[in-house]
Amino acid sequence: RDVPSSGQEGSKCILQLRGVRPFFSDKYDICKHKNYRYLSDYDKKNRFDIEKYLRGETFHYEGENGWYLISVDGYSIGWGKLTNGTMKNHYPKGLRKQK
Repeated sequence: RDVPSSGQEGSKCILQLRGVRPFFSDKYDICKHKNYRYLSDYDKKNRFDIEKYLRGETFHYEGENGWYLISVDGYSIGWGKLTNGTMKNHYPKGLRKQK
């Protein structure tokens, strides 16, 4: 079946939020976000390897020293402590995957 063209296929999307009826919204250009440079879309070195994390390995991360909640796709999976650019895994040892 043919869908009528609105002439704005690339600029609009249907936005769904919990508790609100779906509505048309302008698409947001993620490249304009202040933290875009931290995504793997910007630089492949920013790719997070969840397998390494689950094995208890450390990884490089730029940020302020301190504790971070590690999340993947919006789900919290554990804690890490950043010290001088190295994120030390604090995933419970009993839950870590064996190599």
